[in-house]
Amino acid sequence: MRARRVGLAGIVAACALSVALLPPATATAAKKKTIGSDLKGTPTPGTGYSCGLTGPCAIAQIKLPGDPHGTRAPFKGVLRKWRFRTTDEDPEGSYGLRLAVVRKVGAGASGDGEPVDTRFRFVRRTAEKIVGPEPGTYRFKARLKVKKGDFIALELPYGPDNPSVQEFYVPHADALDYSWFPAPPPGSADNPYEANAETEYLYNATIKKKKKRR
Repeated sequence: MRARRVGLAGIVAACALSVALLPPATATAAKKKTIGSDLKGTPTPGTGYSCGLTGPCAIAQIKLPGDPHGTRAPFKGVLRKWRFRTTDEDPEGSYGLRLAVVRKVGAGASGDGEPVDTRFRFVRRTAEKIVGPEPGTYRFKARLKVKKGDFIALELPYGPDNPSVQEFYVPHADALDYSWFPAPPPGSADNPYEANAETEYLYNATIKKKKKRR
């Protein structure tokens, strides 16, 4: 059987047709964006983070140099999913977490810890979600509106009956996060209590771009 010969023009036409039939992957990918940690790395055993007794505290990752995910919403949309990873195997380590949308609203007074002259508004937050006692990556659905430039903060539990949140952060050169003790209630704005460096917290969220009206 003779092999069918295809001229150069036919090859070019076939390639053009195949490219035209490919789904617009880049356009689809641009409609969704994950911000926050890549959830990789191995936390040091026994490391934890405690809010104390006065109220829930919060951590907002502000910079993650070199990470494939940014830390700010790249467009206006809806936060549809969020994730949290821990390597803790403590059978008593179950606790509740929330994710909050936080927005920079300008300068203000210094924080109670290291001076932080930037105010953030805690715009809205998810319902409490239970994590633990098993280690792993926990995935939750959400529906929170976000604006371009918004950050996400992790709200941690407090009180004598809540254990410290264990093994959910790793070293990260030049990273920056802000923390609040206690976390402002939804709709309120406050300065961070302090700025912290060199730490990546293992949580992130996926934002879906809002469709433009025609």
